Amino acid sequence: MKKFAIGLLAFFAAGAMWACSDDHDEHLLPRQLPQAVTEFIAQQYPGARIVGGERERNPFYSLEVEIVDGTTVREVRFDTADQWVETKTEIRSSDVPAVVLDALRASQYGTWRIDEVDHYASPAREWYRFELDNPASDRDTEIDILPDGTLLI
Repeated sequence: MKKFAIGLLAFFAAGAMWACSDDHDEHLLPRQLPQAVTEFIAQQYPGARIVGGERERNPFYSLEVEIVDGTTVREVRFDTADQWVETKTEIRSSDVPAVVLDALRASQYGTWRIDEVDHYASPAREWYRFELDNPASDRDTEIDILPDGTLLI
């Protein structure tokens, strides 16, 4: 019973923080998402659980839906017509293909520290985005690399 009460308290606290957000985006429960969006997710990510969605003021996409696909959290993004724009998945450096890591190491950012890696997939292509820090200069940057090792700087 104690675990249930703690879980319930955490649920309401998280909901209160989400509702109090001052970013003026519209938060959506899974049942509030457009049918086209839920059908796309069911087809592309069978068995994934929809956590929620958010209508955003973003020039590249307007709806971001967070899903849990097995043990992987993904952000699936859609345009104003509820058409899929891209999927973002945070991954570990160890999950990046060797050709991509080799391209990073051979670039001018080869000695920089990797803070985060995201894998993106869109209708047109897929790529890896690295958030990097240069410990020597305290600078940071982002760099995109295609699966074949081509840098998109």
